[in-house]
Amino acid sequence: MEVLFDAPELLILVFQSFDRVDDALSLASTCQFLASIWRTHTSAILCPLIETKTPGFNQALIAVRITDLVFTAFETNHLPPLPPPPHTLSVHARKPNIAELKHLLDLRHLARCVEHMYRRGTHADQMHESEEPTWLPTAERAHMSARFQCAVYRVLVAGAVLTREYLEPLFMAREGHGPEGLLRRLQEVGVRWEGVIGGDCEFLERFAVYDLEGGRERWEGAFGELAGWLVEDMEGTFIQVEPPYRGLDAEQLGRLQEVTFFLAAYEHVKDKLFYKYAPQAEGDEDEEIPLPPPLLGGVRKAQVAMFGIFCPEVVWMPERVEDVTSCYLVNKRLAVDGERMSPGGQALDCQGPSPWEVDVPCVLEILHTRSGRLNHRDGHPSPPPALRFVEYVLGEFFKVRFKATWLFDLYSVYSLHDYTLGFLQNLRLFGDRSIMTGTWLFTEDKAPSLSYRPLYG
Repeated sequence: MEVLFDAPELLILVFQSFDRVDDALSLASTCQFLASIWRTHTSAILCPLIETKTPGFNQALIAVRITDLVFTAFETNHLPPLPPPPHTLSVHARKPNIAELKHLLDLRHLARCVEHMYRRGTHADQMHESEEPTWLPTAERAHMSARFQCAVYRVLVAGAVLTREYLEPLFMAREGHGPEGLLRRLQEVGVRWEGVIGGDCEFLERFAVYDLEGGRERWEGAFGELAGWLVEDMEGTFIQVEPPYRGLDAEQLGRLQEVTFFLAAYEHVKDKLFYKYAPQAEGDEDEEIPLPPPLLGGVRKAQVAMFGIFCPEVVWMPERVEDVTSCYLVNKRLAVDGERMSPGGQALDCQGPSPWEVDVPCVLEILHTRSGRLNHRDGHPSPPPALRFVEYVLGEFFKVRFKATWLFDLYSVYSLHDYTLGFLQNLRLFGDRSIMTGTWLFTEDKAPSLSYRPLYG
């Protein structure tokens, strides 16, 4: 933080301008008192200022507090604790301290970087528009920006909350409650998918988040509380959308639109990360992993547990939002140290694989492939594993589901192109009437025809 002026000579001149010594002493005493107030009440002073300049401040603060639980658990090599209900971590429950405010500003910078890349990015491998949307009214652009950033924070909340759910069976395996050698095999899935055995999959599928075709009742325990908070939180941000369709009134359609904002924000955040896909997943063990291009200017970092990745990471960003126009954001997994300390200060035995080192997205992809996904729902693939939470929200609260033909067809290159370029890069995506809320994306939640055929006997 820069001071207004740092030359002692200027301060000396100010004090010398007084005619009376008592006046100079009074100013010095006032400055000393102000400094004392600043030191003891920094967060109370800064919080209202930051809150007024941060759309989605409350959602960002909840993301900070749950992410901190994940990182604290990582530092001690423990499973993250069950997070409190998200609403109990809001600004209304407890004002943030200075460390939380700093973390919140880092997440705000992340959200702003992703938004800038969406609106002004030039990198060929990212969803973006190439021109400033000057044709949008200023007020509407402000509303769209607020919706985008709020949706990003909700995605970060979901990632931090669900990290525990995806790590729980891995920690159980470390304690000897799973197939022998499971963690070591899962650590190698990036280069040797065939190393995972049937018993590994059966063990993982005992847990709802890994049971990809379990359905809403099966997923309730893992997703229910988070989904309830998400829908309740959307009550404060949705707007009515006219005209209604498919039996949804204008209010319900407005709530559904908020879910599409969540989905779009997730896709945009993932799209802007350099390691958005596991670079070694299909390569040789000795193949060199590509390195990201250097960031321009200074570097700023944010701690996250990203939705879809479900592990603690640090995202590296340019210090200036404007400098992200032609680059990536670089997400880096934290390395597991050889020795960690328990909360009581005792050294932990960290020999062997750590659950934190398992690539959860790769494991999910294995389960997804082995499930017979290529013709699993009405002859079409089921949605990507990370979207099971979104599926639960859609079915539980809106009685709709993804269309079986949407994007997931094995040969539907057109659908993928139409989704990423025709929809996700559209600058009206977060407008009052989002193009994603149309009938092309969802259908009524009637039980699909499950033509199950495992790919691996």
